[in-house]
Order: sequence, then C-alpha cells, then structure tokens
Amino acid sequence: ADIRDRWYVLKRVFLDRIPPVAELFGVLDGDFDDAAVDTDRLAKWLSRRIPQWPSEDLLATARECHDDFEMGFAAWRKLGDDAELPQWNRALRRLGGKYAEVENDRAQVQGKRHLLEAARWLRAFARHVAKKGRRGSGDVDCQAALFSEIEAVHERLETDAKWQRRCYEWSRRYWRVPFDAVLDVVCDEYEGITEVEPYLEALRGVRTVDELKSLLSREDVDLGLDPLDLARRNQHRLRGAVRSMWQLYQTWRMARKGESERLPEAPEVSMDSSMHLRAWSGKAELLRRALEVIADPEFLDACAGCETITEVRKELDLALDVLQQIIEYGHVIRGWIGIEAQIVPQDIKDAAGLDEGGILIAAVLNGSPADQAGIMPGDIMTRIDGKPLYDPRATINMISQVKPGASMEIELLRGWKTEQVEVQVAERPAPRQ
Repeated sequence: ADIRDRWYVLKRVFLDRIPPVAELFGVLDGDFDDAAVDTDRLAKWLSRRIPQWPSEDLLATARECHDDFEMGFAAWRKLGDDAELPQWNRALRRLGGKYAEVENDRAQVQGKRHLLEAARWLRAFARHVAKKGRRGSGDVDCQAALFSEIEAVHERLETDAKWQRRCYEWSRRYWRVPFDAVLDVVCDEYEGITEVEPYLEALRGVRTVDELKSLLSREDVDLGLDPLDLARRNQHRLRGAVRSMWQLYQTWRMARKGESERLPEAPEVSMDSSMHLRAWSGKAELLRRALEVIADPEFLDACAGCETITEVRKELDLALDVLQQIIEYGHVIRGWIGIEAQIVPQDIKDAAGLDEGGILIAAVLNGSPADQAGIMPGDIMTRIDGKPLYDPRATINMISQVKPGASMEIELLRGWKTEQVEVQVAERPAPRQ
C-alpha cells in the first residue's frame, strides 16, 4: 500500500507538469484526465494536441521537473518565445487552483553577470569617448573627468533604485535575462552625456557581448589592454616613483632644512581617472606626478627643470651615502667637532701675516672634540688634512661629511705660530627642542 501511495504521488506530480504546457496552446480539455490514466493514451493525446513538442520528450521532461518553474523553463528552452515567462504565468493563472505564478529569482544575478561580461568593453568605450570627445580639446584633466562621468554609470548602476526596479521587472518577464535588456539600462543612463549620445542608437541594437565587441571595433575603439589593467600598471609605476622621491624628500628636509625627525611613510597613491587613459612610461611624467603627490611647493620649486630622479639628486646635491643613512638610521649622520667659525677680518689677516685663506674660530664648545684637541677661540684654521680653507660654511660642511670616529689633521695659526692638531670627529648632536 505504501509503494502504491508513493507511486500515485509521483504519478500525480508528473501529470501536474503537463497541463500548463497544454494551456499555453489553448488545447487543454476534458479528454486530458481520460488520457492520463495510461501512458500510451497520454502520449497519443499529446501528439495530437501539442505537435510542437514530441510526446516522448515532453513526458520525459515532465518526469524530470519537480515544480512548475522547472517545467516552464524547460518549455521555454524547447518552444522559445511561445513559452516566455509572461505567457507561462498567464497559463498558470488560467489554470488556477494549485497552480501559482512563478518568477525568476535569479534575475538580479543574471543581470549582474552581463554587466561583468561587458565591463571591460564598456571601459574601453568610455576611454575612447573621453579621448575623442570635444570636451577640453585634448586636455588630460577634461578627458579624465569625462571618463569618470561615463564610468560612473557602470559603477553606480547596481546600487541605483532604477536597477532594482528593472531586476524586479526582469524576474517577471524573463526566464533568463538577455544581454540586450541590461545594455538598454546602461544606454538609458548614458543619455544626457553629450559625447556618448551619437553612439546610443547603435548600442541599443546590440544583443550579445560579441556583438558589442564587433560594434566597438568598427568604431575604432582600442580593445587591447583593459583600461582598468592600464590604471593598475600606472598606479604601480607611480607608487615606485613616489617611494623613490619620498626618500630624496626626507634627505632634502634633513640635509637642507635641518629637520632631524623622520617623516612617516610615503603618501598612498590612489587610483584616479587619468590613469585609465594611457600608459605613463616617461620618466619625466612619472617624476612630475610623484612631486604632485608629495605636494610640497618648496620641494617642487627645488626640483624645477629636472626630468629624472638622478637629475633631482644632482640638482639638490643629495649624495647617495646621505640617502643610505636615512634608510639605515632614520636620520642624517653628520660629523662635528664643536666649533663656530667666521671669515677672518682683514686686520687680523694683516697682523698674522696671512696672505689668503683660513677661517677664524669664533667659539669652541666645552668638552667638544675641538676643545679636547686644544683648539681655542681666536685660532685661525688654515687646512684640514692638507686642504686649504677659505669659507666657514664650506669648512663646516666638509667636517659634516667626515664619518664620526675618524680623525682629521688640522693646521692652525695661533698668533704668529703654526701648529698641527689631531681631532677625532664626533656625531653632531640633535638640536635641542
């Protein structure tokens, strides 16, 4: 009895799948119940009433489908537009009773899939329109703004209330949302963008992704490198340039402006619309954009006229060893002996019998290397390691380049007597806060 009951239920479910198909064609009549008692009789009834669908195939499909949605979808795949979702629901409504309308609950997923399939080609289209459009007459910023305006259509579409309404309409209209339905929504959003409007009629006639690619190719749209991949490459190149320039920037601040505190990490390079338009391969352009990211007007002025990082380093007189110190220690290490120097007044030169060169020691810090070596205020320093001295600032800079711990031979003129002293260079103390 249990087997019989199970068989009856399965048979009833199987038979319930067929009436909506018959109702589609308006052929369901009282003879169906009589024919349904026997498979052979039912097959003959179907052959006479629904010749569009071979009876054996129809019966096999009815056995495989578990509900009216599956049966309707199978009917649509077999019969085409005659069994589209609105027609199927109309048949279910006419049957009434245990039959209820169905909907495509994956319409939103299917629409999103079409958007993803078209995204690359629509980005290429946006780039083409931005570069060819009349707005800005070739100005990069204007082109980037137009690209951003077109691309924003694709980006905001899925969160737009209109998209949600369309997805609901599609769930009641299509078993499987077609590509052209999604592209029509995109075209609706394009309206109002002057540069895009000449293309709208052709775009609305596109039915598949392949047709979209063919249309864009005929319009001479570059379909090679995805603008998004291009933007990522440009962003990667710019990040490298910013990191390199940031190291030089830190060195410049420490070596030229006397700042000892290390700056935070280099600023992050965010993606912008201009990155999608063309490849940034030139060193000069990357340098210019890196300086824009750093955004220090004084540093920008200091780098004026430079086209490469090497030229910047040369222009700012930033040695590689100074850069290495920043990388290793976080600050510039300067040699120091604790003196203050000034130009030798002419009367002192005459009194000392000094023809040229030399710097006057104005002060010596107590306990400094110079103090420990016996250098005193009033001494005239004439040579360091045999090199003649002429300028106080150049002398201090020379000492700062000596590695702490190294020794220097200094020649002094004290009164009318020349003396030689050895000074061990120390690291310059950090400035007091």
